[in-house]
Amino acid sequence: MGYVAPCELLPMRDKTHLLALKAFGLLPKPVQNQVVRVLSPTYTVGTAVVITTPDRQLLLVQQPYADGWLLPGGLLDADETPADAANREIREELGLELAVDGHPIAVQTPWRRHYNFLFTAQIDHVAPAALLGHTPEISDAAWFDLDALPEDLAEFTDEFLVATGTLANVP
Repeated sequence: MGYVAPCELLPMRDKTHLLALKAFGLLPKPVQNQVVRVLSPTYTVGTAVVITTPDRQLLLVQQPYADGWLLPGGLLDADETPADAANREIREELGLELAVDGHPIAVQTPWRRHYNFLFTAQIDHVAPAALLGHTPEISDAAWFDLDALPEDLAEFTDEFLVATGTLANVP
């Protein structure tokens, strides 16, 4: 057999694809779910919360394993909604009882295979010392004026602030 152009292979590939889809449809749902999990790319899913005060102060934290200042938050647990995860993370990390709800903004980072659900909350000022000591995950917490943020923001923090409308998109 000589050279076969790729366009000549399409009908055979389409037929094979259709046959595979029909076979997949005959599998029990639990098996289908396992096949999808094995063949699909996996993503991590997290939350971050933009916590501000009425006088335009932004709460940022530092973690011992990350560089720079970042928004509080963390990864979702299994069967947890983004809002539940955000509330849990704020309670665990900072000892604050927030009730974030509403519609989060979803931000995808394809090259890291990660999604973050971003929430906003406004609270009265809390002394940074009262926010520490709840978990070893947070090594520091501080309030920053939105017009004078630290230069050492952690990766994605500025993008998250722009995505939530907290900061204007500045080049």
